[in-house]
Amino acid sequence: MQQILLDAKVRNETGTGISRRLRRQGRVPAIVYGRKENPLTLEVMEKEFAKVVGLATGQNVIISLNLDKDGSEILALVKDVQYHPVTDKLLHVDFYRISLRDKITVSVAVVVTGESLGVKKGGILEHILWQVEVECLPTQIPDRIEVDITALNIGDTVHVKDLKLGEGINILTEGEQTILSVVPPTVVKEGEEVAEEKAAEPERIGGKEKEESVEEGKASKSEERKEEGSEKKAPKK
Repeated sequence: MQQILLDAKVRNETGTGISRRLRRQGRVPAIVYGRKENPLTLEVMEKEFAKVVGLATGQNVIISLNLDKDGSEILALVKDVQYHPVTDKLLHVDFYRISLRDKITVSVAVVVTGESLGVKKGGILEHILWQVEVECLPTQIPDRIEVDITALNIGDTVHVKDLKLGEGINILTEGEQTILSVVPPTVVKEGEEVAEEKAAEPERIGGKEKEESVEEGKASKSEERKEEGSEKKAPKK
């Protein structure tokens, strides 16, 4: 597990106005907490932090926060990152304090590799579970968990219990949960298509017949009015 050094500054001023001013200056408000120690309010440079979250495994990279207060360092993981819902601008970062000697619980991404035999035959790959929860030492956190689907045929399923991880890594996610499966393609039988067409046809024809009936009714009334008019104009004897 790699470690990244990130400069951070302890800040004593807090509040919405202070946070806005920091962001205008290219800095991001942050906080570090955990391990039953008092939380520290911090600020980090936005560009420097962007390099961390830009990594594929940014959420699980061990970060060494270099504090300018007394030159000390704090080991932490990125716990939460908040972005503006419209502009996507970085708003706030939560760091979680860790120790290399104590196990922690983290979520690790599940990534598919290979091309399934069943998919080549026309099956459909359904990826249901995208991450699993594991418990291990910070230095043992996997970057990701790869699942090779090359041998999977139509009807095959991979469960959490099928995952094989290194020694000392305990999977906490329930073992019977489905990670992915290869299902048969959806096929519409010819008889079903014909039935659907027949079911739709009476409605169309019925609508047409209804329109014709209305037109015939209008024509009939028009003829009746003409006949009545002719009778009224006929000379009296």
